Amino acid sequence: MKDILKHGGVRAGIFMIIFYQIVMLTVFMSGYSAIPKNVTNLTVAIVNEDQRSGTEFVQKLQKQLPFTVVTNESLEQAKTGLEDRDIHMIIRIPGDFTEKLSEQGGKAQLQYLINESNPTTITSSMKNVAAEITAQMGAQVQAQSFEGVLSGMQVPAEQSKQIVESTMGKVSSDIVLSNPQPAGMQNQMAPMFITMALYVGAMIYAMQSIGGMKQLQAQMGKWKAFFAMRGTNLLVSVLAPLVGIGIYFMV
Repeated sequence: MKDILKHGGVRAGIFMIIFYQIVMLTVFMSGYSAIPKNVTNLTVAIVNEDQRSGTEFVQKLQKQLPFTVVTNESLEQAKTGLEDRDIHMIIRIPGDFTEKLSEQGGKAQLQYLINESNPTTITSSMKNVAAEITAQMGAQVQAQSFEGVLSGMQVPAEQSKQIVESTMGKVSSDIVLSNPQPAGMQNQMAPMFITMALYVGAMIYAMQSIGGMKQLQAQMGKWKAFFAMRGTNLLVSVLAPLVGIGIYFMV
């Protein structure tokens, strides 16, 4: 086995299986760690065309959203920023938003503009935020509708508010997670990255080491070289993954 480990081709293969893990895991893990670490650097533009209650809604969104929020641009300016990837999502409040909310059977609609040519992590984050905003708005409108019904029944305002709050909070969720992951998308993607880096590194190592074994067959004998190669492979298969796991915890 010493002769196998001294061979230049085998050493080159061992170097590549370690080097490939260092390069791939360092690049991918550090790249994916940007979400949610740098989420505050993403920009969302809110275009308010509703002069009745849109301003109040914009103020609430500014407090809730964890992004850089721009509110002083027109729809055309915001669309230009979206195409240039300076803006990552546009939330448009139509001019008839309040009117549709107050109509019997009316359906108000918020418009979300997302550029899907952005990285997948940004696009999926924006879609999740859009769904959450819509769900919160729906719950808020439902609560206000309940308050209106109770007011029509001449229930005192304070009492109707308490009834609505208790009714809306009747159902809550209790999510129990096993094997919880640390925060950050890089931790969710780590199993795939480590497996991919090892797989490619192992292919390169196999090509190099087989060439080295064939060159040493005449010197060592066919079976001795074969078993020495198997022993080397076993040693590499135990030690090489430790390099990848070590890089993961370092990142």
